[in-house]
Amino acid sequence: MNTRKDRIGLITKLIRTYNVASQEHLQKLLESEGVKVTQATLSRDLRMIGATRRCDSEGKSYYFMPESVSNQYIEADFPLELPMIASGLRERFGDALLTVAISLNMVVLKTRPGYATGLAVEIDAIGSPYILGTVAGADTVLMVMHESLTKEKIRQLLTTFIPSTIINRKENYSQVRLEND
Repeated sequence: MNTRKDRIGLITKLIRTYNVASQEHLQKLLESEGVKVTQATLSRDLRMIGATRRCDSEGKSYYFMPESVSNQYIEADFPLELPMIASGLRERFGDALLTVAISLNMVVLKTRPGYATGLAVEIDAIGSPYILGTVAGADTVLMVMHESLTKEKIRQLLTTFIPSTIINRKENYSQVRLEND
């Protein structure tokens, strides 16, 4: 069991089988299966597969796996757990956003001047495990997405809170020159 895929499958199985109360508890369960992993790696794995903490009827907190996450993590094609979006968020994004550009695991959102910070805060509040973080300027938001997402999965995630007319808008950036121009 040396591959990340195997480790992720085992983590998923353990969380669904046991009441895993902490990362330390999960590390001990993994070690009993012959898998040694650092806390930082375990934390990244949990975030990547969408494991969340839920409370039972007695108020005890345990890790929980959404049903849509398969037992075997497949890097290129895993089910995308789409976030629940607050009412009116798409309209706010539609009013503030000018363009969206996707490059590998990064998304650049161009906004009207002064809107970027507010939109970055809204994106962070969504709490999606696929959005690793945002950086905002005056009129630009850089979103760093999880590296396992394809461009199509990123587009699918973005359409939950950004109107598709903006995502699909083609802009002519005259300041950008291609190699063969």
